Amino acid sequence: MVVKDRPVAIGRRGNFVEISGELSQSGFTGVVEVSYRLDEISRARAVFINGKMVDVRVNKLISKTELTGDEALNELLRVGKCVADIYTIDKSSSTIPENETNIEVPSIELHATPWQNEEDCVEKVESCLEVSREEILRKYKIKEPSEEEIDAIIKKAVEDELEGLDIEVFEEFERLKEELKSLSRKYLGKLSKKVEESIDRTSFPDELMDLAAEIGNSKSLRIFIPKEKLEKLAEEMGELIKLRSVERINT
Repeated sequence: MVVKDRPVAIGRRGNFVEISGELSQSGFTGVVEVSYRLDEISRARAVFINGKMVDVRVNKLISKTELTGDEALNELLRVGKCVADIYTIDKSSSTIPENETNIEVPSIELHATPWQNEEDCVEKVESCLEVSREEILRKYKIKEPSEEEIDAIIKKAVEDELEGLDIEVFEEFERLKEELKSLSRKYLGKLSKKVEESIDRTSFPDELMDLAAEIGNSKSLRIFIPKEKLEKLAEEMGELIKLRSVERINT
């Protein structure tokens, strides 16, 4: 298992071909987490060892399906826009395969020297060369688009820009759920597991508000937790949900 460590870049925008190509060229060792939307909002996790992608997985958040290996990579190559978080690896807590499988991504073959420390890591990610457009077109036998196709691409680019907003909203909502789960653990301790599962099943802020009210009135939880404590938890959850909603409106 590979455990991510220090962030190198958070909220990096681009497409997966460009980002993975840069990391491959620079000999990067670390984890890349990608949020995007094709048929549905999805999150991907790719592991790089010395510039080689050794593992990639895609989780589709609505249908709850998972893609791995070439199937996951083929989907990511179709992503026009994505948001990526890039991390180094916690080598003390990670099991890094000695004979890793190289999942080939479109990039130019370079003989990069290993990074000596995390400062070099950040510098090389920021300064690596751009992927050659002609290299990608030739490698994947992609034809130059016609004028009609260019018009369609422009139209889709506008739609993708709107979908990018959906990704931002989704990521903010996921952060809110993590905050609520932390609050639940603070008040309920080990009994918070069921509440955390209920939080994970929600898709909209209104559902979280309803859940907070249910927790405050839960008869089953009152067997173990004082009524006043549950009501306090429900109140703080409601205030946090409203606060994050206001922050979203004001940004």
